[in-house]
Amino acid sequence: IVHRDIKPDNIILLDSNARRDFSLTNAIGVVGRSQLRALKAVLHSRPLRAWMVLIHHHIVEYPIRSLGLQERIGVALVNAPDVLKALARSASPVLVLHGHRHRAWIGRRGDVEVCSAPSVLFGAKGQDTSSGSFHVYDLAARGEGGLRLAASEHVSVA
Repeated sequence: IVHRDIKPDNIILLDSNARRDFSLTNAIGVVGRSQLRALKAVLHSRPLRAWMVLIHHHIVEYPIRSLGLQERIGVALVNAPDVLKALARSASPVLVLHGHRHRAWIGRRGDVEVCSAPSVLFGAKGQDTSSGSFHVYDLAARGEGGLRLAASEHVSVA
């Protein structure tokens, strides 16, 4: 993703990998308390800035009825509501890019735009998984230093 209005200090990387002793599986994630405090401080310190947040685990539940309990709970970000609440309090729109579930999905929660990536190796669940895939996002500047998703292109890898 390249856009002239996105600078390295507009990007926030959150580590959502749970400590090894936290859970029985590496599929469950958590954003630690100190990292969550730092996120809130950064968002508050620069209120009129476009933010792109990169995180492995998803922060919102997809509105897909066919998702089983294993996928809804077994691969969760334990404190996703806290992370979403912190992002939603930003004075500027926030774009969140994540993977983990291998589903191609784009949605919004208030001013937080969420883009879920499929797997480059396995593709997207619920779609043809004979090849991998990824998305190319076209980002556009919004007034007051904001950022918005202008378009998304799905690319299959043979």
